[in-house]
Amino acid sequence: MIRDQAEFRQLGVTEIVELENSHNIADWQRRYKKGFRALRVHVGFYDQHLDDAIKLGLKTGDAVPETEGLITVGPYKIVTDGSLGSQTAYCHEPYPGTKDYGVFPYQPKTLAEMARRGRENGFKLAIHAIGDEANSLTFKTLAEGPNPLPGSTIEHAQLLDFSDLPLFKKLGLIASVQPQHMVDDRETCAKFWPGREHRAWAFRSIVDAGIPMKLGSDCPVAQMQPWDALAVCITRAAAGDSPMCAEQIIDLETAWAASTSVRIRKNLLERR
Repeated sequence: MIRDQAEFRQLGVTEIVELENSHNIADWQRRYKKGFRALRVHVGFYDQHLDDAIKLGLKTGDAVPETEGLITVGPYKIVTDGSLGSQTAYCHEPYPGTKDYGVFPYQPKTLAEMARRGRENGFKLAIHAIGDEANSLTFKTLAEGPNPLPGSTIEHAQLLDFSDLPLFKKLGLIASVQPQHMVDDRETCAKFWPGREHRAWAFRSIVDAGIPMKLGSDCPVAQMQPWDALAVCITRAAAGDSPMCAEQIIDLETAWAASTSVRIRKNLLERR
């Protein structure tokens, strides 16, 4: 993992969205005072922290006090399901040999209220949805109200029902994906999502549907290695392996644009 500020510069990393599940405003103020100047940081909030953020009058994009604009307020993160490896990502079909579809902790009306509250208080959303059913329910729920604020994301979007892609686009959401998970979880995907691999990490289908895509690492779950993420997008494989569902490969220019925040914002403006 990253050990010092110089490593960010060596990797070409200039900006992160920090989604640690804690109230980190004070932590980042402390780091800044101690000399942290390596990159821009967007500090996210979870549900248990949102009341405090609202009371402080914060909203997405605001500068965190005492950081001279280097640290800003990030999105409101909502976690709708679990993960592939734990068989808790919420799916249309049960996991092989079980009657278990995964977990989806919210009733649609609760999720809708959370999204409404975030939007009305000036927060972009970062909604964790991995399984195809978690994504479908999220899209349908959000479609019942006003679209989330521009720049809101679906975090991971690992398994998608292709029939949901038009609604995904209509909602104005960004697909925030972590390509390294594809090579790390390739065998797990074949084991738990057999016959659905072509819908997993569906880079090409997302791009062709006109949905903006943003690449990330999910660090520390995976290494912060933006060049490896680019390589996975254009090869669909780890070094020496055959491509996983080669039809989902995207070109280097598209992957590069999804790796660069300036290009992501430009693409969003062009689509509005």
